[in-house]
Amino acid sequence: EGTLSFKQAPKWLALAYGSDVEGYQWLFSGQDVSANLATGSDANAIGFALDHLDFGLAIHKAVEPGDDRSWISLSAQADSAGLFGLEDYGLTLAGTSIAVDINVARGTDANGQANSSVINWQDPHMGPISWSNGITLDLDHEVVSVSGIMAIGFSDVLNATGYLSITRQEMDLRVGDQDMAASGWIVGAQALNGNVYGLSLTNMDMAMAMMRAADASSSDTRSWLALKANVDQLTVDGAEFGLVDGLQVDISALSLEMNQAFGKRAGVQNTTVADWTGERSISVSAPVSAQDGSENTPVVLDFSSEFGEQLAVSLEADVTLGDSLAMAGAFALTRTGARGVYMDDGTRRRMQVSTLAASGLTVYAGSDVANRAQPGWAGMVIDNAQVGI
Repeated sequence: EGTLSFKQAPKWLALAYGSDVEGYQWLFSGQDVSANLATGSDANAIGFALDHLDFGLAIHKAVEPGDDRSWISLSAQADSAGLFGLEDYGLTLAGTSIAVDINVARGTDANGQANSSVINWQDPHMGPISWSNGITLDLDHEVVSVSGIMAIGFSDVLNATGYLSITRQEMDLRVGDQDMAASGWIVGAQALNGNVYGLSLTNMDMAMAMMRAADASSSDTRSWLALKANVDQLTVDGAEFGLVDGLQVDISALSLEMNQAFGKRAGVQNTTVADWTGERSISVSAPVSAQDGSENTPVVLDFSSEFGEQLAVSLEADVTLGDSLAMAGAFALTRTGARGVYMDDGTRRRMQVSTLAASGLTVYAGSDVANRAQPGWAGMVIDNAQVGI
């Protein structure tokens, strides 16, 4: 349902890389469209239901004999979108103010070479193209991106809502002393709120990159993860999380950073992390408005591979155990790999290093510690404790 338009014509195609190509162009646009994108039309179909969708779509095909290259470009906005067909599995996904951008190349040229250059819609011979529905196609690089206000749920385990951006990424990844072609996903989040098991999250901003070697063989399962996250408030319920009954952790500020390597190649465990410094760093933003394209302050992934695998957690927390013990202060946990360590016999070894530190720590012991701020509370207080392990 909705208003659709269609146009076709021969067209010289301006590519982002390489020479222009003689081709054929099909242009489609739609306004206030309701549509289903699904694996089929039967009761077992899985897909997305889109409502009030405005879009501009361009499809191109090379016309030279033997040239099987094609190009697809799409910009779209939808008031709402919802996943269907997976309700029996407990998975739900719905979004509002959805924005979609796609600019991809497919097929091979007359010489059998893979098509690796997308349409450049910034070239004056190509565009940009604007339709009467307000959509403008002005992409100049390869992209597959979906963003908007998303709500995701999985049974009673997970539910979260916030601004999310999910982008397909292809890049040269620096691993060890080599650059390698890699592909994966970049995820950005802003103002994310929700619950995961016994964790209650408030106002989380996150940047995450998940990459794999492009065209990897079956024996190469290596992958790389870089992540930075900041949470304004996090509450842990010990009983729900499977910890000691009566444990309550209220975190007023949390920062998490990770640079990790996973998988194997030819049976050998992957322990070499990617380097994200300098021109290899990735700036991740989650759009807060699909209509005007406004974005939050970006989170930058800029880890150095010099320190090997990294995990760092810092937080301001108030920990209560039952009604008789409480601790409040700043905590930090880090784990790094590939450090040179000298032993007392003079030998040098490579080791992973983990540190745990607490500063400005206050410990309260006594009955009814939850009301320790009230006048008349009696108990023991250990003030300004410092811990380093």
